[in-house]
Amino acid sequence: MKKRQKSISKTITTVLMVSMMVLTISLPTGASPSSAISDNEKVGVLVLAHGSTSESWCTSVRNAVADPNLDYPVEIGFLEMVDNETIPDAVDKLDEHGVTKIIAVPLFISSSSGHIDEIRYILGLIDEAPEEGLVQVNTDAEIVMTGAMDDHSFIAKIIADRAAELTQDAENETVVIALHGSTSDELYGWIESSASLADKAKLILRHSMGVNIEEVTYGFINVDGSSEELAGYEISKGVGSVSESSHPIVIPVFVCEGYYTNTKIPHLLEDVDYSYPEEGSRALIPHSNVGDWIEIMVAKELSYPKISIYDDGTLETISLDDLEACLCGICAYRSSLEAFSYEDVWDGIPQRSDVSIISAHPSDGHEATFLYILGDLNDDYEVDAPEGTGETYLTPENYAYRFIQKSTGDSVDVSISDDVFYDRMYDLRTKAKLGTASAEEKLAFQLLKSMMQEKMTYGPSDELFDVTLSTSDALIIASGWDFISVPYELDDASIDSVFSDVDYDVLLYYNTASGMWEQGDVDFTELEPLKAYWIKNSQGYAQLVSSEKLEPEVPAVPATITLHEGWNAIGYSDTTDLLSAEMTLQSMDDSYSLIKGPYNSTDMTYGYVGHNGETGVISGNHVGTDAFEMAPYNGYWVLVTQETTLYGF
Repeated sequence: MKKRQKSISKTITTVLMVSMMVLTISLPTGASPSSAISDNEKVGVLVLAHGSTSESWCTSVRNAVADPNLDYPVEIGFLEMVDNETIPDAVDKLDEHGVTKIIAVPLFISSSSGHIDEIRYILGLIDEAPEEGLVQVNTDAEIVMTGAMDDHSFIAKIIADRAAELTQDAENETVVIALHGSTSDELYGWIESSASLADKAKLILRHSMGVNIEEVTYGFINVDGSSEELAGYEISKGVGSVSESSHPIVIPVFVCEGYYTNTKIPHLLEDVDYSYPEEGSRALIPHSNVGDWIEIMVAKELSYPKISIYDDGTLETISLDDLEACLCGICAYRSSLEAFSYEDVWDGIPQRSDVSIISAHPSDGHEATFLYILGDLNDDYEVDAPEGTGETYLTPENYAYRFIQKSTGDSVDVSISDDVFYDRMYDLRTKAKLGTASAEEKLAFQLLKSMMQEKMTYGPSDELFDVTLSTSDALIIASGWDFISVPYELDDASIDSVFSDVDYDVLLYYNTASGMWEQGDVDFTELEPLKAYWIKNSQGYAQLVSSEKLEPEVPAVPATITLHEGWNAIGYSDTTDLLSAEMTLQSMDDSYSLIKGPYNSTDMTYGYVGHNGETGVISGNHVGTDAFEMAPYNGYWVLVTQETTLYGF
């Protein structure tokens, strides 16, 4: 059976083939760090928030908590002011799910907030109540609590994004981040984390976003005014001082918009000229980094997934602890974990002697990790770096890897998604390698590198990778809408049989004669060769129809189909070769004018438009039918000018 290939734009070697499709798929959740738990452990996630009498404030929290890509029961527990959604209420709901471990994530700005000890007491993590009236949870589940947001780099990036929207003359502007603070000694903790947060935001603005801001500093709404040392941190004094020599851009750092962001801060600064975000951008929520931060904090509390591989019949496991935990090593490890999760390619767990790896990255960290996985079989490892790249000059294109099953030639191409990389990170790396980076540029590179490393270590796989499957024994159903066909009469062509292992929303066929869409299991119950079908896969990753579901009917007459004037959805009937549309559609002669396909599920476009009677490349993706190649299992649109018959092979 010929492979149905789907390629990504970021490949190890670029090959232009008319028949190839672009497909971005994500890993089934089993290989993500966020889902690596022991068999007898059932995890639940408890997101902790302060609470408010404002329904819009609470709704913002609920929306943010719905964003993370987590495979566990998730509940929100409000510390106060929200009836029926208290922390004990949330824990009771998690208990109803039968969880044995609860990971509590405080959606609070600072670990120095006095509310943190209140929460720790409620969760039973400390014995002494910091105040009266707190009710502890009642659960047998183990509870662990992560840190608050503090100076996390993802939070610094939110601040940088908010500030960049307001800058007009960056070199004469200073960002002042405004935080809640405290009137007690807790303020010292706020000061420490806020200073670090401001430094990170400055590095991101200057060296990743290209905003050469004069400075980034911070101030608090609540301070101990009786202390001369601490009074200087009061937000109005800080902004007033900045305004003497620079234009202040004030960025509130609160979880959600509310009284402090919309009333208190503007009131405190009413006598100062400053820039301030519009409503909707005056808090950390909404921003995708909040959900990303929750994902990371949860993943850090879970055991890390291991790679399984057979070596001479012995099942071996490889853990990240066995390897150097540098960025390159982690990228190699996670990409291997990703590739090996596609069991249909490897017939289960890979055999070490049957695996070869081609890497586009020349680093020692990649090589050491891949060779460890391969059992130091050097002949099965190859570096094929893009032209112009090397140890000094790297680009995101270097983060692409091909994993090959040698016995079949089937492969999984894994590349790191563009969204994982931070702007200018590799320009800074090159300057550091050449010895031309300033001290601040070196700090910026290390910060961006650490941010990428944290994503790669703990991020969900479907947010990290673009994947191409090339397999000889399966029909690949891309994520989203896919346009597919079967190449011959099937032994069991029933929809229920063919797609028994596929979780899909709907299957459609366009009937040109009637001008109507027909739905599978409603208007038709079997798949026919030479017809193309639209299938909606909402799983977020590719699904496979194995060769066992695609056995041909024997004996069988080659397929034929009557096509009608207008656009017809057709399939391809060869199983071994890629053939031109000119050859494939020769039975139609001059009864058609155009053919479109294959369909690109990633950006929802068609790869090429073939023009009957033309030759070669016409312009862009418009080609003659001699250059338009058709491939097994793909669907195509053909524009028929008069009723005709298409004969299969």
